[in-house]
Amino acid sequence: MPEREWEIEDSDINQYLDRWEMKKPSKKVTINRHREALRKFCIYTKDYLGKDSYKDLTDEDLEDYIFWLINERGLSDLNAQGIFSACRVFLQEQELEVADDVDLSEFEGETLAQQFLPDGIHWLSVDEHKQMLNACNTLREELICQGLWTTGARRKEFVNIRYEDHIHRDEREIFLKTLKDGEDRWVYYSSRFSRLLREWLDKGGRDSYDYADESPYLIPTDQSEQCQDKYPNDVVRRVADRAGLTTVYAQDSRGRDLKFPTAHTYRHSFIVHRIKGDENRDGMNLEFLRRLTGHSTVKTLADTYITVRRKEIKKADKRHRPVI
Repeated sequence: MPEREWEIEDSDINQYLDRWEMKKPSKKVTINRHREALRKFCIYTKDYLGKDSYKDLTDEDLEDYIFWLINERGLSDLNAQGIFSACRVFLQEQELEVADDVDLSEFEGETLAQQFLPDGIHWLSVDEHKQMLNACNTLREELICQGLWTTGARRKEFVNIRYEDHIHRDEREIFLKTLKDGEDRWVYYSSRFSRLLREWLDKGGRDSYDYADESPYLIPTDQSEQCQDKYPNDVVRRVADRAGLTTVYAQDSRGRDLKFPTAHTYRHSFIVHRIKGDENRDGMNLEFLRRLTGHSTVKTLADTYITVRRKEIKKADKRHRPVI
């Protein structure tokens, strides 16, 4: 049976997932991740090991489960750890200890991007961003690409911008409602984005869409007051194809190509260019950057992007070390 058609039949697991949904009805993404993790767990138990129930699993079976996720399902070490951890929580709730002593320290804990990309993340150079802008066919495409570049917003944060409530045009600043663990924040935009806003808001660009009059959002559509949060991603992928910048860097567990740039590539780019600095300026203070990006802690920011900054740290050390 194809994996995507595989249904969870175990009543304990289904009841566990139902309780999750009742406790945290707003956490749909988290619940779906747990459901997918436990579905893979059932496939491993029944199809791969040929055992009737998770209750029949041994310590060795649980250790082998991580290797199965990586080697048979093509998951990154980090994704395999996440899936295993979700299954361990379920087993602990069932008062089973078989997964408690499994050692995860030998796994690298890397995403596919970290494994296959030189800096561990995908980001655009200034020249590549210019290529993207040149490949835009509409004002809306250019507004989205330049907006993501200049604000570092997550795509859902960007589509949630209300043009009257959240944009202070005199100060060139935008208020973003943070959607993850972090703080709501102000970000600041460039003169180029300011010109695009004038064309969009004052010269009829936005008004050409059917729902513009009814919508408080910066980017309405002909079908609704607000574009879906996946729309910026669709725009970036479409423009990248035209610009000849689309790159396949790996395949996921289902054999699908993983490509960049995406909308999130722009968020990475925002951070990388500020953390790197150049020959004329040092990298930005990490606390300032944390506030601009809405990360919950400086550690989260540093752990993700520190590989990009190693060369800059080395240069800074040479520049500031005492001469004897």
